[in-house]
Amino acid sequence: MYEIIPFKSVGPFEFKKSIDNYLSTYDMVFTPKTSEDDWNTYSYKDGALDIYTGDDLIITSIACRGDCFMKGEILTGMNINSFFSKFEIDKNKIKMEKVAFFDEREEDVYDIDDWGLQLWVDKFDEIITVFAAD
Repeated sequence: MYEIIPFKSVGPFEFKKSIDNYLSTYDMVFTPKTSEDDWNTYSYKDGALDIYTGDDLIITSIACRGDCFMKGEILTGMNINSFFSKFEIDKNKIKMEKVAFFDEREEDVYDIDDWGLQLWVDKFDEIITVFAAD
Protein backbone atom coordinates (compact mmCIF):
# COMPACT_ATOMS: atom_id res chain seq x y z
CA MET A 1 0.00 0.00 0.00
CA TYR A 2 1.16 3.48 -0.82
CA GLU A 3 0.17 6.55 1.15
CA ILE A 4 -0.48 9.68 -0.84
CA ILE A 5 0.54 12.89 0.87
CA PRO A 6 -0.76 15.65 -1.41
CA PHE A 7 1.97 17.71 -3.09
CA LYS A 8 4.65 15.76 -1.18
CA SER A 9 4.86 12.04 -1.96
CA VAL A 10 3.36 8.70 -2.89
CA GLY A 11 4.77 5.99 -0.67
CA PRO A 12 8.53 6.50 -0.41
CA PHE A 13 8.72 8.53 -3.64
CA GLU A 14 8.89 12.29 -3.09
CA PHE A 15 8.03 14.94 -5.64
CA LYS A 16 10.80 17.34 -6.68
CA LYS A 17 13.47 14.70 -5.88
CA SER A 18 15.63 13.00 -8.47
CA ILE A 19 14.63 9.48 -9.45
CA ASP A 20 18.34 8.68 -9.07
CA ASN A 21 17.75 8.67 -5.29
CA TYR A 22 15.61 5.54 -5.69
CA LEU A 23 17.14 3.50 -8.50
CA SER A 24 19.61 1.55 -6.37
CA THR A 25 16.93 0.64 -3.80
CA TYR A 26 13.87 -0.09 -5.96
CA ASP A 27 13.71 -2.37 -9.00
CA MET A 28 12.04 -0.32 -11.74
CA VAL A 29 11.47 -0.68 -15.45
CA PHE A 30 12.47 2.42 -17.41
CA THR A 31 10.58 3.63 -20.49
CA PRO A 32 12.10 6.73 -22.11
CA LYS A 33 9.89 9.48 -23.39
CA THR A 34 9.09 9.30 -27.10
CA SER A 35 8.42 12.99 -27.76
CA GLU A 36 9.12 16.43 -26.30
CA ASP A 37 5.64 16.46 -24.74
CA ASP A 38 6.11 13.05 -23.11
CA TRP A 39 7.63 11.95 -19.78
CA ASN A 40 10.22 9.38 -18.82
CA THR A 41 8.44 6.58 -16.97
CA TYR A 42 9.78 4.39 -14.17
CA SER A 43 7.41 1.51 -13.44
CA TYR A 44 7.52 -0.10 -10.02
CA LYS A 45 5.77 -3.30 -8.93
CA ASP A 46 4.61 -4.20 -12.46
CA GLY A 47 2.96 -0.82 -12.95
CA ALA A 48 1.29 -0.52 -9.55
CA LEU A 49 3.18 2.78 -9.49
CA ASP A 50 4.40 4.69 -12.52
CA ILE A 51 6.76 7.52 -11.69
CA TYR A 52 7.17 10.30 -14.26
CA THR A 53 10.15 12.60 -14.77
CA GLY A 54 11.37 15.08 -17.32
CA ASP A 55 14.87 15.20 -18.79
CA ASP A 56 16.15 16.53 -15.46
CA LEU A 57 15.05 13.24 -13.77
CA ILE A 58 13.03 15.16 -11.15
CA ILE A 59 9.81 13.38 -10.08
CA THR A 60 6.83 15.43 -11.23
CA SER A 61 3.92 13.01 -11.02
CA ILE A 62 3.08 9.48 -9.95
CA ALA A 63 0.28 7.20 -11.10
CA CYS A 64 -1.00 4.72 -8.53
CA ARG A 65 -2.89 1.72 -9.90
CA GLY A 66 -2.30 -0.50 -6.89
CA ASP A 67 -3.55 -0.02 -3.36
CA CYS A 68 -3.06 3.60 -2.42
CA PHE A 69 -4.61 5.53 0.40
CA MET A 70 -4.93 9.06 1.66
CA LYS A 71 -6.01 10.23 5.12
CA GLY A 72 -6.70 6.61 6.08
CA GLU A 73 -8.99 5.87 3.11
CA ILE A 74 -8.08 3.44 0.33
CA LEU A 75 -8.72 5.30 -2.93
CA THR A 76 -8.30 2.63 -5.60
CA GLY A 77 -11.57 0.75 -5.87
CA MET A 78 -13.52 3.44 -4.00
CA ASN A 79 -16.76 4.65 -5.54
CA ILE A 80 -16.24 8.20 -6.82
CA ASN A 81 -19.36 9.47 -5.07
CA SER A 82 -18.09 7.98 -1.80
CA PHE A 83 -14.82 9.82 -2.38
CA PHE A 84 -16.57 13.15 -2.74
CA SER A 85 -18.72 12.46 0.32
CA LYS A 86 -15.88 11.22 2.58
CA PHE A 87 -13.61 14.12 1.70
CA GLU A 88 -16.44 16.67 1.72
CA ILE A 89 -15.85 17.88 -1.83
CA ASP A 90 -18.60 19.42 -3.92
CA LYS A 91 -18.59 17.25 -7.06
CA ASN A 92 -20.24 20.05 -9.04
CA LYS A 93 -17.16 22.24 -8.53
CA ILE A 94 -14.74 19.63 -9.88
CA LYS A 95 -13.70 19.53 -13.53
CA MET A 96 -14.50 16.21 -15.18
CA GLU A 97 -13.82 15.01 -18.70
CA LYS A 98 -14.39 11.73 -20.48
CA VAL A 99 -11.44 9.97 -22.06
CA ALA A 100 -12.09 7.41 -24.79
CA PHE A 101 -9.65 4.59 -25.46
CA PHE A 102 -8.96 2.67 -28.67
CA ASP A 103 -10.80 -0.40 -27.30
CA GLU A 104 -14.01 1.68 -27.01
CA ARG A 105 -13.97 1.96 -23.23
CA GLU A 106 -14.28 5.32 -21.55
CA GLU A 107 -13.10 6.65 -18.22
CA ASP A 108 -14.12 9.77 -16.36
CA VAL A 109 -11.20 11.92 -15.22
CA TYR A 110 -11.70 14.23 -12.24
CA ASP A 111 -9.17 16.97 -11.45
CA ILE A 112 -8.91 17.63 -7.71
CA ASP A 113 -6.56 20.61 -8.05
CA ASP A 114 -6.64 21.53 -4.35
CA TRP A 115 -4.89 18.21 -3.61
CA GLY A 116 -2.85 17.78 -6.78
CA LEU A 117 -4.85 14.68 -7.73
CA GLN A 118 -6.42 13.36 -10.86
CA LEU A 119 -8.84 10.45 -10.41
CA TRP A 120 -9.55 8.06 -13.29
CA VAL A 121 -12.89 6.33 -12.87
CA ASP A 122 -14.30 3.31 -14.74
CA LYS A 123 -17.85 2.67 -15.98
CA PHE A 124 -18.78 1.25 -12.56
CA ASP A 125 -17.88 4.59 -10.90
CA GLU A 126 -14.83 3.06 -9.21
CA ILE A 127 -11.50 4.87 -8.96
CA ILE A 128 -8.98 2.76 -10.88
CA THR A 129 -6.01 5.14 -11.13
CA VAL A 130 -4.90 8.04 -8.97
CA PHE A 131 -2.41 10.49 -10.44
CA ALA A 132 -0.66 12.64 -7.86
CA ALA A 133 1.51 15.62 -8.77
CA ASP A 134 3.51 18.35 -7.14
